[in-house]
Amino acid sequence: MNPYNPEEVVIITQGLNWWNSGAVYKTVNGGLTWQETYPEGGLSLYYCNGNLYAATFHHLIVSTDFGSTWDVLGITGENFPQGTLENLFVENDGETIYAMVSGGVTYSGNGSDYIMFSNDYGNEFTVLPTVDSHYGVYYQQIV
Repeated sequence: MNPYNPEEVVIITQGLNWWNSGAVYKTVNGGLTWQETYPEGGLSLYYCNGNLYAATFHHLIVSTDFGSTWDVLGITGENFPQGTLENLFVENDGETIYAMVSGGVTYSGNGSDYIMFSNDYGNEFTVLPTVDSHYGVYYQQIV
C-alpha cells in the first residue's frame, strides 16, 4: 500500500505456472478495480524511499510512480544468470540491491541458487559466492 495514499495498492501474482505467468497489478481506488501494469508475475515487492521494486520471475523492475509504470534493472544477458528471481532486498535509497536467483546455472554447469548484488542502483549485477552444500542451497529471505 502506498504510504501516502491508502487507495493505491500494488500486488504481484504468481499465476498457475509460477515460473512464467502472473502479472503486477495496481488499484487506485482501494481495490474496486485493478489494472495490469507489468505482464510478468513474481514473488516479491519492496518499497524503498519512494521507489517500488519487484522481483518478477525473470526481471528486477523498479517504479518511481508507485507501480503505474516500470523500468527493468540490470542487463538480462551476460551478467544476469538464467533462473527464477525469488526475492530482493534494497538499501541505501536504492543504491544497493540484493536479489535471489533460484535454479540458475553455475559456471561449472550445475544448477544452483545465487545471490546477485548491485551497488550502482541496479545498473550492473554480479554473482556473490554462495553457501556450499552437498544437498544444494535454496535461499528463502534476505534481510
